[in-house]
Amino acid sequence: MDELSTKINNILSSIRKVEFFIEKIKTKILEINKIYMEFDFNKNMAFTKTNSYLKFQVELLTNEKSYYTKVKKTIVKKLSTELYEISEYIILILISMENLDIKKREEITQIMRKILKIKKKDKYNSSELVEMVNSTNHNILLVQDFINLFDSYTNTLDLISKQQNLHCNTLKLSLQNKKNHINIEFRKYCDQLNETLNYFVGCSDAISFQIDNNKLLSFFISLENS
Repeated sequence: MDELSTKINNILSSIRKVEFFIEKIKTKILEINKIYMEFDFNKNMAFTKTNSYLKFQVELLTNEKSYYTKVKKTIVKKLSTELYEISEYIILILISMENLDIKKREEITQIMRKILKIKKKDKYNSSELVEMVNSTNHNILLVQDFINLFDSYTNTLDLISKQQNLHCNTLKLSLQNKKNHINIEFRKYCDQLNETLNYFVGCSDAISFQIDNNKLLSFFISLENS
């Protein structure tokens, strides 16, 4: 879980950097517009020329603000869609295991009561993305509890069969096949969760690097270029 937390926190740290950068651009645009309005009252040639550059500066800053706003929105939307899909598949695995006839109904019921469901939304904020990862990881651990319960039942069944000379090999094989199928699906979505977070760590790192090395915005925002 620590590894998953580190990954989602790295992603959200980059998203917050984008948000801070957007606010920085907005502040600069407001600052320029205020000066522009003051100069606009003076109609002599010097102020008119200055205002044309101020307008140019605002136009480019507005374009950059729109770009980073869209980048942030697109990243969050895609990340939340992927995380929600994985979480739903994990829950489906749990539901499919509920009906396994392994004569441990009480234990199964206890596991099912612990399932954390994620509400589908059009937009998710940072805390909700963290919650989505935590809930999915929690449900993954429940699948592992199911598998352990399954192993306990098959081992007990095997022991009883040997002690009492009961020919239950077909049943044991059938149960083992079911477990193997569940394990394959389980591992697939565990791997998919890790791969998804790894992808967005790389994506968010690239955006963070782009912001840190954006010479155009540095030119229009930095005080030394005033």
